[in-house]
Amino acid sequence: MEIHALTPTHVRTWRYPWRRIAAAMIALALLWACQLVRAADSTGVIAGTVLDGRSGEPVIGASVLIAGTTIGAATDLDGRFRIRNAPAGAQTVLVSSVGYQSKQISAVEVKAQDVITVDAALTAAATEIAPIVVTAERARASEAAVMVRRRAAANVTDGMSAEMIRKTDDGNAGEALRRVVGVTVVDGRSLVVRGMGGRYSTVRLNGATIPSPEPEKREVPLDMFPSGLIQDMVATKTFTPDQPGDFSGGAVDLETTESPDQLVMKFSSTGSYNTETTGKRALNYADVGTEPLPELMSADWGKTSASIEQAGEALALRQWTPTTRSGMPYNSSLSLEIGNRLALADNVSLGVAGSVTDRTSYRHVNSLLQELSAGQTQLRYDVSQGVKTASRGGLGTATLLLGSHHKLAARVMYTRIADSEARYARGFHADFGPEIIVEETRMRYVSREISTLQLNGEHNLPGFFNSRVQWRGVVSDAGREEPGTLTNEYHTNLELGPDTVRRWEMKGLSGVNVYMDHDDNDAQFSLDWSFPVKANGLQFKVGGLFENKSRNSEARRYRFSNYGGQPPTAGLAEAIFTPDNIGAGRNQYQLTDGTYVLDHYDVNQHVTAGYLMAEWPLWRELQVVCGARHENSDMRLYSADEGSGTGASRLYPLRTGDWLPMAGIVWHATEKLNLRGAVSRTLGRPEYRELAPFVWQDYAQGRATSGNPALKTCYITNYDLRCEYFPGGGDVLAVSVFRKEFDHPIERYVDPSRSKPYVSFTNAASASNYGVEFEARRSLEFLSPRLSTITLGGSLSLIHSNVVVEVGGAHERHAYDRPLTGQSPYAVNLLAGYTAPNGKMNGAIVYNAFGDRLDALDVFTEPPYYERTRHQLDLTLNRSIGWGVGLKASAKNLLGSKYRVTQGRGDKAPVTEEYELGRSYSLGVSYSL
Repeated sequence: MEIHALTPTHVRTWRYPWRRIAAAMIALALLWACQLVRAADSTGVIAGTVLDGRSGEPVIGASVLIAGTTIGAATDLDGRFRIRNAPAGAQTVLVSSVGYQSKQISAVEVKAQDVITVDAALTAAATEIAPIVVTAERARASEAAVMVRRRAAANVTDGMSAEMIRKTDDGNAGEALRRVVGVTVVDGRSLVVRGMGGRYSTVRLNGATIPSPEPEKREVPLDMFPSGLIQDMVATKTFTPDQPGDFSGGAVDLETTESPDQLVMKFSSTGSYNTETTGKRALNYADVGTEPLPELMSADWGKTSASIEQAGEALALRQWTPTTRSGMPYNSSLSLEIGNRLALADNVSLGVAGSVTDRTSYRHVNSLLQELSAGQTQLRYDVSQGVKTASRGGLGTATLLLGSHHKLAARVMYTRIADSEARYARGFHADFGPEIIVEETRMRYVSREISTLQLNGEHNLPGFFNSRVQWRGVVSDAGREEPGTLTNEYHTNLELGPDTVRRWEMKGLSGVNVYMDHDDNDAQFSLDWSFPVKANGLQFKVGGLFENKSRNSEARRYRFSNYGGQPPTAGLAEAIFTPDNIGAGRNQYQLTDGTYVLDHYDVNQHVTAGYLMAEWPLWRELQVVCGARHENSDMRLYSADEGSGTGASRLYPLRTGDWLPMAGIVWHATEKLNLRGAVSRTLGRPEYRELAPFVWQDYAQGRATSGNPALKTCYITNYDLRCEYFPGGGDVLAVSVFRKEFDHPIERYVDPSRSKPYVSFTNAASASNYGVEFEARRSLEFLSPRLSTITLGGSLSLIHSNVVVEVGGAHERHAYDRPLTGQSPYAVNLLAGYTAPNGKMNGAIVYNAFGDRLDALDVFTEPPYYERTRHQLDLTLNRSIGWGVGLKASAKNLLGSKYRVTQGRGDKAPVTEEYELGRSYSLGVSYSL
């Protein structure tokens, strides 16, 4: 694809990132200085968590001792312990607590100036019996803790620990979550659980919902969360009354890293090479974020012709055409973590930690893009696109432990992603005829950010019904800024012969400067109180939630228009929109405000909820979980009334009050085998922009969308069964079956009754979603002790969904019979992991694939668009080389799979979009205390 003919003559070359190198050198110097002051002795640290093997709750005040010594520690409110000055060498650890069977963990290999993690799950015992003897499994300790919590949970959950994330070398939550059974991620950002995304699946941060930086959706982009800030991820697939009721596919909770128990400092840097990007000539958007609109476009800018001309001349100076970048650099990332725990008094300590990440990546795509109707090509473009993505995140935590029964914590997090995109398309469009060559450029800069402050407390109250109180207060803000998306269109008439020239066209969005701003706020407070009834083991949990959400979203559009004469159109926009050609006279272009009265909306929503649930052991092996949640929502959306012609705001309210019951059983058939069953009722409310009956332009997709104020809330009945077996450590074998029945599901479709296709929304009568999940992960130690270093695992999800959407008038109705958007008929994950006996090296080979999933709809007479199956094979290797230095190498997409979208699913279905993703190779170095 030839791009240089369109691009201005200057070429931008890459400047070496000296600031990043300086930051890396400073961080390394700081870490080295701290390393020099460490005491060089022959002791290490044993740390871990002690949990109740049945409930998964932390065991508070448990005694953890090194056998044959007086060296030990007691567990805190979280069940965590840390034994300092542990002698180097093989040690035996004794774990005991009143009311539990003691556990003896042998072969704990302590290394000088190193931390070894040992987690223990204790079993309740009525009488004193001999302790259980197990062997420590250092490499799988974190995974073992995840399995203990999963085995004891009241609902169906799946998770992924930070240990596994490090092995797979995933850069953000979106990359990591696609490896969880039953979870797929669309476009690397949108969560789909069991075939359901959008309103049916939610993302939480440390148990709290967070606002969205997307103006047209409520979903939280998963690529906003760097993996370096994540401690573990838990996907909850069944509803319990202590959770918000607006999910049915599932909820993913991202737990951020916590304060350490001793001084920890770590710096890491990674560089990567992509075969389709690095060293390739690509498009570039140079004037990122420098547009002068905020200074010039004040409220009275258009009152005089002089102000209009001045603003037009200033806006004309912006970059109109993509430049070319040669020698595109490799992707890079930096991260720094630091933390410590300080003893303030007897049984009082303060833990503090902070971490920052900085990641820059580049993507260069040459793709085919075409649209078809009735078997005829409507457009066919060759597209070149260059995207630079800068991702930065920071996390600070402070944890105050007051004895062994009270904990106060504060977390503040900020993350931001900015995409700079330059795009050039060239080809044919049926509207203009075969003799016209169409060229289109687009430059777009979008920044998204999320900030949150969380305060929470946990209080164990033995003197007050032996109860436990947890509370959480959260204030969050999400924003999105799009300062000046600009599209230009050029036509070249081949019939004019050798003297033909490229001419700028004022069609569609050509020449329109689009400025968008979006702000989403969320404030919430929740309280949970659980207490046992000692007589029969019955435990109650009650609580409530108050949440206030507000959103403001607006767009401004400015365009150069001609009101007389024949202004110049030959050549690129830089040659056309010069100061001499800007004004109000003939043969000139005048800047006009094309903002619609509908390009703005405000929303305020209050949600209040209360619940009661109980966990009741009918007998020792069978546990009943039941309860109900009552949730009220009052949403008030204000936007312009399109029919009034005045632009006056109109209220579009939606008020709901719902009871959401749940009942389930957990049969602990053996200490390692669980059988689960649950039935529940949940809901999916309409999203803000789906309700208001106005038309807005989706600039990313280039298609108009209209809301529907008649939408109803969708209600879902959920059925779940699971059988799971836990051989030990991080091993698991599980089979799950689920079914979901939808009452009035909300679906997106293309309305064929309009003169031009518009996306709209409707309530279908019903829909169904069902499937089965298989999961297995097992160390090969059961075959031979020599194979204990190897772990094999995999998961398979088989999902089917069907929804019938009927649209049209009374005498002409059309039915869509199709799966849910984003649903794949299958998803496969395979893993082979290796951990060296000395713990200094580990690696993994990971495979992921998904079946064809519905990408978008066309009019009812045409097949829908599907993103086709993609297979990905990744390899990672981590190696510790001593003195705190570690190396990491990875290779991604070794199979070289393409991104491909077709209209229809057959082998002969026409390709509508296709491009190479390339293979990526990376090498990183880390240094830690």
